[in-house]
Amino acid sequence: MNTSHRLSAIHEAQALLESDPVYLDTETTGMHLSAEVIEIGIIDDKEQVLYDSLIRPRGKIDPAAARVHGITPEMLADAPTWDQAWRKQRLF
Repeated sequence: MNTSHRLSAIHEAQALLESDPVYLDTETTGMHLSAEVIEIGIIDDKEQVLYDSLIRPRGKIDPAAARVHGITPEMLADAPTWDQAWRKQRLF
């Protein structure tokens, strides 16, 4: 990367960080097109947790995905469904 592109990227990153971003992290049932969110977390730029919840999916968790995130069906048994979490928290 040349110096001017690098400086431009640095300035853009600094501007983004100064805009008080929030960060979204999710875990899913897998990588397939019908994969569902099973965990969602949102924090602000001061590391304050804005939202954190497990989400009970309609389908099954792909074993390969479970090996990555460690979330089991038993952990999701009492979690809200996406619809329940949406109505309760008004996430978006």
